[in-house]
Amino acid sequence: MDRKLLCQSMLISVKKCLESEDFLNEFREPNRFVRRRILSMKDVINFLIFHPKKTLDTSWEAFRKKYKPQKMLPIISKQALSKARAGIKPELFRELFDLTVTKYYAHTRGRKKWMERYHLFAIDGSDFEVPSSKGNFEEFGKNSDKKRPGLLWSMAKSSVLYDISGDIIVDAIIDKQRSHERDLAMRHLARLSDLGIQSDGVVIFDRGYYSADMFAECHNTGSKSLMRLRKCMKFCQLPGDDVFSNVIAPDGTKIPCRILKATLPTGETEYLITDIMDEDITCDMFRDLYFERWKVESKYLELSKK
Repeated sequence: MDRKLLCQSMLISVKKCLESEDFLNEFREPNRFVRRRILSMKDVINFLIFHPKKTLDTSWEAFRKKYKPQKMLPIISKQALSKARAGIKPELFRELFDLTVTKYYAHTRGRKKWMERYHLFAIDGSDFEVPSSKGNFEEFGKNSDKKRPGLLWSMAKSSVLYDISGDIIVDAIIDKQRSHERDLAMRHLARLSDLGIQSDGVVIFDRGYYSADMFAECHNTGSKSLMRLRKCMKFCQLPGDDVFSNVIAPDGTKIPCRILKATLPTGETEYLITDIMDEDITCDMFRDLYFERWKVESKYLELSKK
């Protein structure tokens, strides 16, 4: 399907959901939006999805004029909008996100491939501060400063599965800051499998993700992986720049792998591990492939500016 038509189709699907009372009731907090008000649950959802990242006053004023010019929405305070937003379960936005991603991959054909063989994905996480509130303190915990014990804040961990070739965020998770990045990555791999797009896929991971069970999980879901290794690992001591070896999975299964030494322009050596066994793909090619991972970093930067 043409990309423009596909986007239109996804928006139509989202609109149908928001026009369904059954759908809205599923994600409505108890006793919220039960009385008929000028500012409906659907109004709030549309604002949260489509408003630009500006000050509340500016963005709400632009939204109310564009969204319902024939029936002007009220001028509301930041506190009133926050109260209305609290009446919507966060799972609603996850449902709409998954809906659009599923639709995208169900109707997209001829996706770009690296070396005309592999679809490229990357998994990466990041810590960020969330607004200080009672609900966030309960959900994410509290951080404090010994020198200023009265100053409290909450931190969360985000993790994304990014389609490098298609410039699409396939899956996203927000969890407690102490959540292990590998556990979140496992959930991304399950989503990749659910979508049925893991075949001919290569998932690229930064240093810190590698473990025998992580490598095995990626392999067993049907996708390939390329992971950066910590230099202290035994694999890095093997002689040679491109060494064939095995990863011993937790169940004792031997998974063929390659250990690669990639020399950076600075002269520093990085170590990579992969289960891509194509012998015509050289060490230098794998180095260039690993650098594709940086596009997920750029995606985080892009999202932070929106």
